[in-house]
Amino acid sequence: MSKACKTCSKRSYNEYCMQHKPRTPIKPRSKPLQATRSKKTHKLSTKAKKPATKPVKRSKAKERAWKAFSDWVRLRDCIATTGTREYGICITCAERGDPSWKPYKDLQAGHAVGGRGNAVLFHEQIVSIQCGYCNRKPPMGLGGDYGNYTIALIKRYGLEKVEAWQKLRHDTSVKYSIADLLEIEQKYKEKIEYYKNML
Repeated sequence: MSKACKTCSKRSYNEYCMQHKPRTPIKPRSKPLQATRSKKTHKLSTKAKKPATKPVKRSKAKERAWKAFSDWVRLRDCIATTGTREYGICITCAERGDPSWKPYKDLQAGHAVGGRGNAVLFHEQIVSIQCGYCNRKPPMGLGGDYGNYTIALIKRYGLEKVEAWQKLRHDTSVKYSIADLLEIEQKYKEKIEYYKNML
């Protein structure tokens, strides 16, 4: 039922017509408005928070350094023994009278001194290529075949040097930091590229 507006007496459904209807005051917000971000700006801001490079763990750095060093030793000795990058002659097999060429993938970087301590691990003279059988631990292999390995090194470098190198297994003074290991990795990667360009 229609009514008359209290202000102008026009017909209205309420006490006031639309023109004279009193406005309700706006209540202030209890919390201030937060700026909304689009998906695009959100993605950009989260990307900016991420560090440029992840920190490398020591174990990972050591693994990477060893891989680069091992690859370089195998490449160096393959070129030295057969003149190719695909085949090499195992140092201990040759000492036993078997100078057969073995594929690169079957060769390993074997240490003449056991223990693989820090003073021995990246020593260029006492690490040479060995086949898997010579380098693997018994019963699957000869465990390094240190006897024949030592004889081969004495022929190559002399008894005095080999005796000095044998003492390195007990040397604990050499310790590598993460930075040292990353530097070793880079050094041998560069040497690998140099050797690859030789052929």
